[in-house]
Amino acid sequence: MKIVKQKQENMFALAGLSFTELKVIKDACELFGKQGSTQAEAIAKVINDEMNNVTI
Repeated sequence: MKIVKQKQENMFALAGLSFTELKVIKDACELFGKQGSTQAEAIAKVINDEMNNVTI
């Protein structure tokens, strides 16, 4: 996994994630969302939606 700084201030991209790493991030965000974090819940939804569109 690699974190890449973007040109826009305070923006980063994750690169080279395995499916397992991406799933761990999604699952962690889902759990954090259940504890009340609306931002984590939104992140989990975006990741989940994108993962549903990926062909493995």
